[in-house]
Amino acid sequence: MKYRIKGTYSVINKRVRSAPNISGDFIGLRAETMNRKQAIARWKKFNKTLKVKRSGQDNKYKTLKGSKNPYRALHSDFELEGYGTEAQFRTKKFGKLNDEMHIVHKNKGNTKKFLPRSKKLIKKGY
Repeated sequence: MKYRIKGTYSVINKRVRSAPNISGDFIGLRAETMNRKQAIARWKKFNKTLKVKRSGQDNKYKTLKGSKNPYRALHSDFELEGYGTEAQFRTKKFGKLNDEMHIVHKNKGNTKKFLPRSKKLIKKGY
């Protein structure tokens, strides 16, 4: 008997094809704007155009308000060609901060140290 070991891509691809909603963000899209007002406008237009369900919309400015989590962006989860997809809308300044935090988070670090910068950006409309 011969055998082969499937590669990582093949395993993930097969699993997601058989159960598209296994990952809400197997496909990731991102849009950046100069300020929060523009990001919200683009996010709302996107949701309306693609008919994204309310349950698939997450305004992290509201849902994380008052928390110790410094991350902020607007998310839309929907299905695209049978795959779970996440569209993220953020400002360029928050994008830079979020990317820095993501590296720390992936390395099991503490992202709370970014909270003062996050609060300043929120106050300035980013």
